[in-house]
Amino acid sequence: MPTKQEKHAELVAKIEAELPDIDIGQWRNVTPPKYKHIEKKLVMRLARRIMQGASMRDACILAGVQYRTVKRWGQWCREFEEGTRERVDPWIVACHYTVERARSILRLRWQLLAEAGGKGSSTALWMLERRGGQEYRAPAQRHEVNRKTTEVHVVASIDDALNQTAQQLGLDAEQLKQQGDYWAKAITASQRGNALPAPPIDTTVIDEE
Repeated sequence: MPTKQEKHAELVAKIEAELPDIDIGQWRNVTPPKYKHIEKKLVMRLARRIMQGASMRDACILAGVQYRTVKRWGQWCREFEEGTRERVDPWIVACHYTVERARSILRLRWQLLAEAGGKGSSTALWMLERRGGQEYRAPAQRHEVNRKTTEVHVVASIDDALNQTAQQLGLDAEQLKQQGDYWAKAITASQRGNALPAPPIDTTVIDEE
């Protein structure tokens, strides 16, 4: 009877075997340009490193391809799609497509491993959320909004409490707040060995005079 590790190894092997191919004919009828270019075998080597999980920079170093060249492929193709560039050499289009396809296959691999569960699934999910792009990241903005809303409620509750206390004692709410600020500053100054702050001025006495 196969062990748990053997079953997991079979599952990983099955996932790897079901992954799409990198080359689906993007090089067919594409002639290499006469000027200096990256050979197909190097681009395929780069794509395989990407599929193995290497970052783009690391994959370029391992494949012997300049990182800025790969970035330029993407820039030129985007400019062509946006209409700001008249033409892109078909060889460069094939190179860029191969790199993007390798990245898509890698994300698919991580997703399948995460959904399979078991050993390695949490790692695959972690990689997918952090390197898979915006669409794979867990939403975070909602938590930030909830935190800010809670802070607003806390501030409002403190103000309400001060107002109620002032009404019960027959005091002015603003004066009560000033007294509270003074004692808070006085305690802090005393703990730090600093001079005590000047007490708040009773404006009601000045007004009566």
